Amino acid sequence: MENKCILEIKGIKKRYRRLGLGGSAVTTALDGVEMALFTGETLGLVGESGCGKSTLAKIILLLEKPDEGQVLYHGRDISQLCGEELNRYRREVGMVFQDPLASINPRHLVAKTVGEPLALHLSLSQEERQRRLEALLKLVGLPSELLSRYPHALSGGQRQRVGIARAIAVNPRLLIADEPVSSLDVSVRAQLLNLFKDIQEEFSLSLLFISHDLSVVRFISNRIAVMYAGMIVETASTATLYEEPHHPYTKLLFASIPRLGKRGGDDIGERVRATAPNFAKGCPFAPSCARASNLCREDKPLLVAVGQGHLVACHLFV
Repeated sequence: MENKCILEIKGIKKRYRRLGLGGSAVTTALDGVEMALFTGETLGLVGESGCGKSTLAKIILLLEKPDEGQVLYHGRDISQLCGEELNRYRREVGMVFQDPLASINPRHLVAKTVGEPLALHLSLSQEERQRRLEALLKLVGLPSELLSRYPHALSGGQRQRVGIARAIAVNPRLLIADEPVSSLDVSVRAQLLNLFKDIQEEFSLSLLFISHDLSVVRFISNRIAVMYAGMIVETASTATLYEEPHHPYTKLLFASIPRLGKRGGDDIGERVRATAPNFAKGCPFAPSCARASNLCREDKPLLVAVGQGHLVACHLFV
């Protein structure tokens, strides 16, 4: 694996203003995200629902604009891209969504759905396009006769395979998968995870795999970034993170994994109170952390190295 950064997230912040009967309120979705994805690796982004994972994906895809910070692709700020550079970025970054029914037009045949990126980015004859469509379906394990079907005639797993075929149609260099197997049966989920692995290895893709499922992330990832309340609180290789988690939230997260003969959470060393994160100042996990000090409640911790490639945002390790 090349140790070259393809995507770098620097200090990304995103807030939403909500209007209600009592006036407006600001919701913090991302609070200074720092993260890097290297060429040819699979980075798992894990965290609870609502912690900001999908918002970050939308910002990378230029579907949302951050309030602060930068997304660098090969060192270039994507907010500054225009013309051919912007078109190339859109071509080189593919996306697989969580719900294939919501991301695939129900009125379009599979051939049109998978063929849209080809029509947008490549100049192909009708014969070349047909061959490419058949090759893509074969690559994701679908028969070519499904090209003439509508999404409602496919199973959930088949629809997600169509979504994957569309995402890789123009040979992207970076693939973002946002909870791509969470709505599928366990057996289908395993097949698709193996498909992601095969595609990533065959095309040397850089893969950002977003999930709240720790077992899924462990299976597919080379490295893992743990997100809590819009912040990356720990990053390490998969083996290192599971063997020696440092951040109190990461420990809590891993302790919640059910184990044979042991209920999830039985080996949590610190009792964690069910308290909402603090976005105003300090560490957002401080209200729920038994080891929090005044420093934790006042100053937001930065990611610091605690080992080779192991970063943690916690004042306990400064």
